[in-house]
Amino acid sequence: MDDGKSLQRHRGLVARIFGVILVIVGFMNCMLAWLGGFQINLLFLIFIMSGILLFTVGALQRNHAASKAPLDLRNRQEDTQ
Repeated sequence: MDDGKSLQRHRGLVARIFGVILVIVGFMNCMLAWLGGFQINLLFLIFIMSGILLFTVGALQRNHAASKAPLDLRNRQEDTQ
């Protein structure tokens, strides 16, 4: 198992998971406030927007790491031949 390859595959995972959790919590709070007849608080919208931002950052980190992977694999294949 190549440690560098597995680290590239999981890069940005924590940011994406935490972003999804923030979006879900923000939407649940908005729905519960709406059903309860309360005004939607700005904090709930901040949760949603920060979750989207974190998910985007995690996805960009993964894409950046994945774009480097094919070059490394090509170099390794050329060295073995």
